[in-house]
This record gives sequence, structure tokens and C-alpha cells, in this order.
Amino acid sequence: MTVFLLGKQVATFIMKKFASDKPILSDTFHYAPLIVNNIRFIPIHHPSYILVYKRKMLDEYIKQVQVHFLSLKREMSPQPAG
Repeated sequence: MTVFLLGKQVATFIMKKFASDKPILSDTFHYAPLIVNNIRFIPIHHPSYILVYKRKMLDEYIKQVQVHFLSLKREMSPQPAG
């Protein structure tokens, strides 16, 4: 299971709950997951923050979020029998 944590407040709350001292959000949008009890938490910037404060970086934000979604898609697709 994967949970996307949208925004700094949500990410901070969840990360503190699991005693993580990892950086919460990356300024370069390279988001690192935190795995706890087989649950992958991925903190990402809230889309409204990007649209208001980082509009010039919207394409990079979308690209980095897509990386995680495509990774999930690959994990969930059936593997060919070999």
C-alpha cells in the first residue's frame, strides 16, 4: 500500500508519528518514501502550493510525482510467467 502525503503539515504529522528525522519535502521535488509496516508513505508538496508559489517549476513537480505513480503501476501489473 502506498499513501501520498499532500503538503508539509500532513507529512510532518505522519513523519513525527513514526519518529522519522528525514527531510520532509525536497526543494527539487525528489520525494523519498518512508516505509513503515509495509506501508509506503510518500510526502509530496500540496498541488495548491506548487500552483501559487512554484508555478515555474510545475513541469518538474509533475514529472517527479509521475515517477512514483509509474513505479506503483509497474508493481501492480501482473508479471509474466517465466
